[in-house]
Amino acid sequence: MEMIEGVLWIMTGFIPTLVSMELAWKLAKKRVRETSANRPIAVKQEIRSR
Repeated sequence: MEMIEGVLWIMTGFIPTLVSMELAWKLAKKRVRETSANRPIAVKQEIRSR
């Protein structure tokens, strides 16, 4: 019984952390795409050449 409780305690900390990290990654990825879509072509080419 104690082993099951230990696993449950770990899962209650792990699952919300994993979900929040996944959401943050997707939002950051979306923000980068939106930012790069609004830049002029010359700026995009300069960034790629670095």
